[in-house]
Amino acid sequence: MKSSILPFLILLLSLHVSAQDTKYIDSLKSDLVKEQHDTSLSNTCNRIAEAYRYMDADKNREFALRGLSYARSANFVRGQGTSYNLIAQSYENKGLFAEAIVYYDSSLSVMRSISSRKNEANILLNKSNVYQKTADYATAAELCMQSLKLQEELNDTFGIAVCRLTLGNIHYGQGDFKSA
Repeated sequence: MKSSILPFLILLLSLHVSAQDTKYIDSLKSDLVKEQHDTSLSNTCNRIAEAYRYMDADKNREFALRGLSYARSANFVRGQGTSYNLIAQSYENKGLFAEAIVYYDSSLSVMRSISSRKNEANILLNKSNVYQKTADYATAAELCMQSLKLQEELNDTFGIAVCRLTLGNIHYGQGDFKSA
């Protein structure tokens, strides 16, 4: 009896979370119709893209591309950087790692141009994860260390913890269990 309850509860919880995500996305889409300025449209498209990140990589990319288009029209630099990052994530989620790196590089360039160090640290960590997935552990570790340095300068304890966890995973992937 107990063994049949757990899968049922997991299914019920996942349906509830999915319903909440759908309501949130529907709400953002209705906001999209009301928005009039390209900056606001870019931000809303990027929020929709983020909501689709783990649900649907194609919709994630579709809305990020729309966000990028609006950001370019408004010369909204931060919006462009955010869109590039979201596009990269969609490619990463589809296993298209070379494409992901191209867009992470674009996002990184934009965020550096506006001195957004928090975003820079996050993008470096995202790139590190891609290289880890392709078993290029040296590059993954180098990017993760760059991110860690920025996280420490920003005193972002959560970011520091994520970087250290990622470094542990990199060492583990290399078979260096003691360092991991």
